[in-house]
Amino acid sequence: MSEQIRRGALDFYEAAQSRLLAEADRPAAASRPLFEVLQRGQASLELADAVFAAAPGDVVGPVRTGGDSTLVLVLSLTPARLDEPTRRAIQEILFA
Repeated sequence: MSEQIRRGALDFYEAAQSRLLAEADRPAAASRPLFEVLQRGQASLELADAVFAAAPGDVVGPVRTGGDSTLVLVLSLTPARLDEPTRRAIQEILFA
């Protein structure tokens, strides 16, 4: 599937919708988001390395994440800023 998406033979969003509907009856599927903002430290090292090395529009994966594989369409990358949410996250990491 990932190669078909990369070649443009299959639309990423259509594939995601199809997969979501096919897995709708699985209990684990309900706990996984279809879209999310990913920050370093929130994902496995392999997934983070692949995503943050990509450019917007790139399809990353499949990358093994636990017992599953993840396929990611990178929509955008935002440079880190030392704002208040980032300060709080750093404090939590330092004092954990």
